[in-house]
Amino acid sequence: MPVSSLAQPLTVPSSPDRAPQLLEQRQTRPGLPRILVLSLASVGFAVAGIASAKATAQEPVESVERRRQPVAIALSADGEFLFVANESTGTLSVVATSDPHSPAEFQVGESLSDVEILGESGLLAVVDRATHQLHVLRYQPPRLEVVRTLDVPHTPVQLAFDANQQQLAVASLWSRRLSLLDWDEASSTLTPRRQVDLEVAPRQMQFVEQGRTLIVADNFGGHLLALNAADGSVRRSRSVPAHKIRGLAVTPDGNRLVMSHQMLNSLAHAIRNDVHWGLMMSNDLRWLDLEVLLSEDDDFYHRSHMHPLGQPGAGMADPAGLAMSTQGDVAVAVQGVDRVLVGKESDFSLDAIAVGPGPVDVVFSPDGASLYVAHRWDDSVSIIDVAQRDPVVRIALGNVPDESELELGRRLFHQGRLAHDGWMSCSSCHVDGHTNGQLNDNFSDGSFGAPKRVLTLLGVAGTEPLAWNGAKETLEEQIAASVSATMQAPEPATEREVSAMAAFIRSLPVPPSVESARGALPDDLAESISRGRTRFEALGCSDCHAGELLTSPGTFDVGLVDQQGNHLFNPPSLRGLSQRSPYFHDGSAATLEVLLDESRHQLQEPLSEQERADLLAYLRSL
Repeated sequence: MPVSSLAQPLTVPSSPDRAPQLLEQRQTRPGLPRILVLSLASVGFAVAGIASAKATAQEPVESVERRRQPVAIALSADGEFLFVANESTGTLSVVATSDPHSPAEFQVGESLSDVEILGESGLLAVVDRATHQLHVLRYQPPRLEVVRTLDVPHTPVQLAFDANQQQLAVASLWSRRLSLLDWDEASSTLTPRRQVDLEVAPRQMQFVEQGRTLIVADNFGGHLLALNAADGSVRRSRSVPAHKIRGLAVTPDGNRLVMSHQMLNSLAHAIRNDVHWGLMMSNDLRWLDLEVLLSEDDDFYHRSHMHPLGQPGAGMADPAGLAMSTQGDVAVAVQGVDRVLVGKESDFSLDAIAVGPGPVDVVFSPDGASLYVAHRWDDSVSIIDVAQRDPVVRIALGNVPDESELELGRRLFHQGRLAHDGWMSCSSCHVDGHTNGQLNDNFSDGSFGAPKRVLTLLGVAGTEPLAWNGAKETLEEQIAASVSATMQAPEPATEREVSAMAAFIRSLPVPPSVESARGALPDDLAESISRGRTRFEALGCSDCHAGELLTSPGTFDVGLVDQQGNHLFNPPSLRGLSQRSPYFHDGSAATLEVLLDESRHQLQEPLSEQERADLLAYLRSL
């Protein structure tokens, strides 16, 4: 039943007179970031409401019409059931570990992005990034009960549950918000507690220190935040040499944070030697001492170490989800090269196990003897015997429809085989099609020695020419050059591969501005945005950043010069500007404020305080 206050708890019904929604199997449908902490008891349900689900029942079916694209996997507390969240179909697959070859599938939403077990309660939670909702579920074979649905901030992508303090965290990507909720296992009650606004887009999370602290990782770059889990206040902010942080875990003794990530070296060149030796792009498993990480010590790496993943001849592109067993084994899914790495912290290197295409997430059995792996590209799950390092069975989650051109392009975009020795994929720099915010020294500008910031591909369709100097007239030309030159591919991409990747990239939408993702704009801000647009045009900014796409096809001298003397640049589109700091070709403007106040980009006269505020409001709204 809808309620009007975020402080009111969500109670999971247990009596027949409050029946939850029942779903049968059915057909699926064709540096320091500023922290704002809001008490959810004082704000309205436009932020995170609770809605009742209408009781419905669906007949089971045996197939889906497009590939599922699993993205997350979880194991019930008793080890009896695997739950797999499917991004493309919005379905939840359920695999009984005692009978893995008879999976069930249920329509839950539109695009599931994570699944988390809620302690010993027998309940689980999933988030839907398309509908911006969190669903609390109960699986009672052969039915899946959707017991309640919560509206959460825009684009929820990750969940983290803490059994010590009985709490759940939700990371929302484009709204840059973190939601903290209290869970009462005895009464099966979920209560929203805090909402935290961040200046980074969050994804991976890990509760540490018996649930008193929550580590939050930047989805794109290398920021780590340590938040007080009770009130959402920031304890520590770290900027680490990393990007695309895709796994966080804590060792069984609670002393180390384990992190899977990549590192792009701006001092290396996109040449065969630097790619071959893992100098340009490395893939890593970092073991961080938690006491040091949370301290005031500037040397975050003291008492820490790292496992480099891969070696010349066998790169390990795109480490993804990771898990720690109670026995101290670590497992890392390596999505780009179809491998899972397993070992212990004390091992010199981790053992590589060949698995299905696109391993994206992993989970250990309660005794640590088995490892379950979700594969993104062929709708399957592998079960690995940890002691033998052997995949004992591969489970199809159902029928596997033919791969569309767009699905092929998405898969190729994430495949390390397109690069020399499998060290990287397109998504290594263009994380989720966006940007890692790092600098890369490739030959796209006709020279080495002037590394450039990785550009976003979100909303790139129609913004040609491409590259910082506008040298590539078509997206297909840019893709072919990037694969051959930047990634040092063993063979050029075929025409079909280029066409498919172009179709995928053109499908990527512009991200919403942070403000719009956070909800309706107040009238005074809307008025400021309108004045800012007028000022933007009066200053001549729209001469280069023109039209609906806020770009133009020429190159211009705007007073910027790189280390090689290049001074003509194609203006990048400004759409989604608030989501992609730092700015300029060299990343020299960390924020829009720095761009206006210190760089004074193309400003001939000083701005008044009101003009500055209006211009910033307009730029952030794009």
